[in-house]
Amino acid sequence: MENTMFIETNDGDFINVAHIVSFRHGSRPMGEHHNSKFTTVKTAPGDFHKVYGHLDADDFAPVIPSAPGFTILEFWADGMECGVHKSPVLAWRISQICLPMTCDDINENESAVLCPDGAVIEPGIARYESLDEWFNEKRETWFKRHKQQA
Repeated sequence: MENTMFIETNDGDFINVAHIVSFRHGSRPMGEHHNSKFTTVKTAPGDFHKVYGHLDADDFAPVIPSAPGFTILEFWADGMECGVHKSPVLAWRISQICLPMTCDDINENESAVLCPDGAVIEPGIARYESLDEWFNEKRETWFKRHKQQA
């Protein structure tokens, strides 16, 4: 069974993403400090459609369900307090890299993945044997940076 994904155009039509040949970004001024971003999509028959927002190739990347036990970790600090926000990984978007998907809004540059075996991975940066090791490293780095700024 093949998965089919559609996007909605500004006119309310739906386009099968498999029919998209190319797209181009644009914007239209809408006042002093705002603009309206859109993408012009060209489909296989040669038709052009406008879609609100900017689309890119990652928007069309396949998504697969996550195996249980993967969790996104985000270190947070406020004054002298710090902790970890945890959010279960529901799925993975497969593009040039695997991107975790959760119900929470995450900062991909500031997060790590807790694996079912207990290891923590910061993609492309480091691997830690445990959540405690990762947390202690983050806390130490944050306090050093905070102390230098004071």
